[in-house]
Amino acid sequence: MSWRPHEGRELAAACCGGVLVWTIELGTASYSLSHATFLRQRNHAPVTGVAWHPEGDLLVSCSPNDLNIVVWDVARETGVPLRRLRGGGQCILRWSSCGAKLLAATCRTSLGPWTAERWTVPNGRVAVACFGPYQTLLFTSTEDPATLFSLPMQDNIFDARGVTSFSDTKVAIPLIDLTKIAFCSRSDEDDDSANGEEIVGGRVVAMDWDPSGKYLAILFQDSPLVAVFKTSVGTISRVTQITPGYLIKGFSEEYPNCLQFHQFLEDNSKQKACLTISWTSSCVQQFPIVEISNSPVKCY
Repeated sequence: MSWRPHEGRELAAACCGGVLVWTIELGTASYSLSHATFLRQRNHAPVTGVAWHPEGDLLVSCSPNDLNIVVWDVARETGVPLRRLRGGGQCILRWSSCGAKLLAATCRTSLGPWTAERWTVPNGRVAVACFGPYQTLLFTSTEDPATLFSLPMQDNIFDARGVTSFSDTKVAIPLIDLTKIAFCSRSDEDDDSANGEEIVGGRVVAMDWDPSGKYLAILFQDSPLVAVFKTSVGTISRVTQITPGYLIKGFSEEYPNCLQFHQFLEDNSKQKACLTISWTSSCVQQFPIVEISNSPVKCY
């Protein structure tokens, strides 16, 4: 799913038969005013990825069964195919925060931004990817699903001639090991009583980075928890710090489906990030992160 930048009330979701754009109206009559538009094109299904351009004027979608990426005019409910000559269908689409690059990860072993560049994964394929500040890309592969890699998407980054070490800015480097672990959780009603075993980590199925580069949210296969990490990014597109933050859990028997951070918040707001989570119960949750001066981050 993808929130429309600068709007805050239009949510695009990838569906089996096309793209659903949900307009959410706020107010006393919000339930009756909210509505959805269904966008579809022949042979463009199932849709597995949607992404709004950072300016909020373009919506793109992809399908593993379609060689084309479709650029949608949502107001007119029409789409124009952006043709590819090779590489197969796409599974993942991500805009860079500056809007200069559109990442398309194929269902094979390659990914590339739409700047006529291509990068090949040695084994497996790209499973999950997201952009952060300074065109920094984070991704995981199906060959090593529990390892998060960092790759700065700067000019000429794919020219790997002469690369000899991880200190070179053109190399994708392992960032953090997300191997599955189990721990004992506690009941909300009685902090002294065990409430069973929880699992977090393992194969990453979805992740998103907030635009400021401070928070990274990750979903794992077979885990009911959303893991949020605190991150820092240097000006040369290197992740300088990543530390565990907190875990988010839904109601009993709920599992997270997908998530995304809101792309733009008011500069004078104490709220530094807002994470949207879709659960298997069909509920959509807003999870705000608020910073108060001289106080630790508070989450609600």
